[in-house]
Amino acid sequence: MSKRIELEPMGRWTTLVVVAHVLAGFGLWYWLAHEIEVAASPGGGTVWMSPADFAAPQAAVSLAVPTEPVATATPRITTPPPAEKVVPKAIAIPANATPEDIAKLLARTPARVPTIPPPPVGAASDTAAAQPMPSATPPPPPSTQAATLPTLPPPPAEIARIITVQHRPAAQPAAPPAAPPPGASLSDIAAYEAAGVGTTGNAKGINMDDMDHAIMKAFTQNWVVQAAFAQLPAEQRTAHMDIAVGRQGQVLNFKMAKSSGNKAFDDSVLAAGNRVENVNAKLPAQFTGERYEFQLNFHAE
Repeated sequence: MSKRIELEPMGRWTTLVVVAHVLAGFGLWYWLAHEIEVAASPGGGTVWMSPADFAAPQAAVSLAVPTEPVATATPRITTPPPAEKVVPKAIAIPANATPEDIAKLLARTPARVPTIPPPPVGAASDTAAAQPMPSATPPPPPSTQAATLPTLPPPPAEIARIITVQHRPAAQPAAPPAAPPPGASLSDIAAYEAAGVGTTGNAKGINMDDMDHAIMKAFTQNWVVQAAFAQLPAEQRTAHMDIAVGRQGQVLNFKMAKSSGNKAFDDSVLAAGNRVENVNAKLPAQFTGERYEFQLNFHAE
C-alpha cells in the first residue's frame, strides 16, 4: 500500500508573490496588444523626435510704417482686415520612418508666419476713434417767427400842472371896524385882530416876481393830480382860489373862488391849500401892507 504525501499549506507571502506575478503578466499582455493595434493603424506607431527637428527657418516679419502722416480734414476710421488664420498642415510620416527621415521631412516644410498688414493711411488714433463723428446734417435754422409778447396796458398819461398868480385890482381901504367894547369876549377880540385894520397892501408898481414864483412853486409841489383828471372836459380842469399871504410868507387863509364843477378836482385844490403853510419867501420892503391877497388859478392839462 502506497504512502500518502501531504503538502504544506501556502503561506501569506507566497500568495502575495503569486498574485504579483499574475498581475505583471496581465499588464505586459495588455501593453503588447495595444502596441500592435497602434502599429497596425494608418500613420500609427511611435515617432521619436529630437530638439533639432524643431529648428526651422523663421520668415522675417516686415512692418510697413508710413514715412509722413497724411493730414485729412475729417478722420476716417478704417477697420483692418482680419488676421490670416494659420492652420498647421498635416505631415504624413510613414510608420517605418527613422528619426533621420523625420528630421529631413520637417526641414523641407517651412513654417508659415502671418504677415501683419500695415496700418491704413489716415487712420484715426484711439482717442479720435472713441469720439463720435460729427453729423453731416446741418442744424435746423432758428425760427423766424417773432415771439408773441403779452399786451401791456398803455402808460398813464402825463398830466401837466399849471398854476398862475392873478393880482387883484386895487381896492378902496375899508373903514376900520369899531374897537371891541370893554369886557368883550376872547372871540370878539380875535375877530377884531383878524379883520386886519389897514393891512391889505397894494402890489401896483412893485416888483412881486420873486414872491409870485415862490407861491407857484410851493403850491405846485403840494398839488396832487389824479390820472383820471385827464379824462375830464376842459372846463372841469380849472379852479380858482383866493389866498392871503403874510409878510414872512405864511399862508393866512384861502377859499375857493370859482369851482371847476368836479368835486374830485376841487378837493385836490383845497388839499394843496391845506398842505402849504409857508411859501418860503418874504414880501418886498416896498410892499407897505401886512398881507398880500391874490387869486391862484389851478389848471390840469
